[in-house]
Amino acid sequence: MITGSSRGIGKQLAIAFSKNNWNVYGCYKNNMPDFDIHNSEFIKADISNYNKVIAKFGKVDCVINNASITSDSTIFKMTDKMWNSVGKTDLSGTFYMVKESLMQMMKQKNGSIINIASISAFKS
Repeated sequence: MITGSSRGIGKQLAIAFSKNNWNVYGCYKNNMPDFDIHNSEFIKADISNYNKVIAKFGKVDCVINNASITSDSTIFKMTDKMWNSVGKTDLSGTFYMVKESLMQMMKQKNGSIINIASISAFKS
């Protein structure tokens, strides 16, 4: 499962996992993937649609939390709406993906979770 899989790092991860014969289940929020790979399914969804992976493939070996949004604004110009949107995707989305993933992986007694952060977090 790769969140934010339609472009950038998520796209490259999806392609690499597919080339290594992994089933890839990706989600994107706005930009439909402009590529096609075998053993894959991409859905337009909020990252809260995690449970569809288990129904389709029967297990989850790896979850990569890659989905992220930015609000190109300084703290003084950032509105509450902008802050809440970023927090919902970047923080809450990652939290819920980890929480749901761990429940399934504990049943399986294996699995990996990878959380990706952006260099943007360190820019002022």
